[in-house]
Amino acid sequence: MNLGSLLSPKRPVKMSLGAYENMMRVVDRSSYYPDMPRKSRRERVADNVRWWKEWGFVNECYNEYGLDVKDFRNQDDYVERWAVKRDRNSIHHGSINPKNHKNLVLDKVQFYSYLEKMLPGYTPTVRMVLVGNRLFFPMLEKKTSIGALRALPAGKYAVKPSRGTMGKRFFSFEKTPDKEFVMHGESVTARDVMREARGMRFLIQDFVEQHDAINRIAPNTLKTVGLGRADGALSSISTTGSRLPARKEATIDFAT
Repeated sequence: MNLGSLLSPKRPVKMSLGAYENMMRVVDRSSYYPDMPRKSRRERVADNVRWWKEWGFVNECYNEYGLDVKDFRNQDDYVERWAVKRDRNSIHHGSINPKNHKNLVLDKVQFYSYLEKMLPGYTPTVRMVLVGNRLFFPMLEKKTSIGALRALPAGKYAVKPSRGTMGKRFFSFEKTPDKEFVMHGESVTARDVMREARGMRFLIQDFVEQHDAINRIAPNTLKTVGLGRADGALSSISTTGSRLPARKEATIDFAT
């Protein structure tokens, strides 16, 4: 689709219809800063077209970053998150990370196992890893997934795919002292929990209650804790994002 007539007749922008429609959805979303003066729709379109021309992606984080607000933040100070991910982790695009490092960063099971070996107790305990009705971890347990869930001690647990999905498919449940399961505020069975975790490899961890100071950044959202080198030197392992579960049922905060 040619957007030249809208913005820059001398430099037409070629964009697929799907990308254009997605971009316009971003442009027309509500502001995260409703009390601050917002750019005109034309200015927001211009920002997003310029971003697409530079990075080749639609900026899904445009409003979260506050780039729609007048005289607030400079778009040139930001980079496209998918471009960073491709640069760090995509082997076919000249990734700076070796494959084994990539797997360590992206796979929560490997990351937990490594960190638990090096720094025991720094990450929430992984109780089990489920693959359909099979129990992938602990490997020596002779239980089905249903049996392992029923054997969990009372407590609150976070359930998420073992590889990063930016918070999608995350959910939590509680196991009461009376051995009942509570999910989404309702009493459920172990099989209901299993149905929620269908289709992917899921891990079940002890739930983390965020400190109030962290929670105030964006209440009821997932937070990312970045682990990097303190000396400022370039590491061959990309900054590791550890997603901490939020209170209750979380929304997704892509701006972290």
